Amino acid sequence: MWCAIALGALVRGCPVEHVESYVDLAQESLATFRDQANLDTAR
Repeated sequence: MWCAIALGALVRGCPVEHVESYVDLAQESLATFRDQANLDTAR
């Protein structure tokens, strides 16, 4: 979801500095997903 928000903001012309917070949230979400997937795989 955060990736789509960041891309939409960039397409609408928002400055990169404004969009960086959404990119950070997207990276955190992906890291959490990967950690959960690794946990599920380990089970």
